Amino acid sequence: RTTSVSIGAVLPLTGWGAYWATPVSHGIELATEDIRATYGKDALSVVIEDSQSAPKFAASAASKLVSIDK
Repeated sequence: RTTSVSIGAVLPLTGWGAYWATPVSHGIELATEDIRATYGKDALSVVIEDSQSAPKFAASAASKLVSIDK
């Protein structure tokens, strides 16, 4: 039986904090590749939302991950 896991991340992809999102998103990509290589390509899905480096957009992005992307 194969289990699929979905993970959401809210990162500042744009705006003043975008500099910090680059290494984090690369780390997420590397970890995703490792997990998929071990458990299969459908074992993990990652959804990354942009916080636009602003708390109000981060809250909206997190809400979307929970309510829409599950």
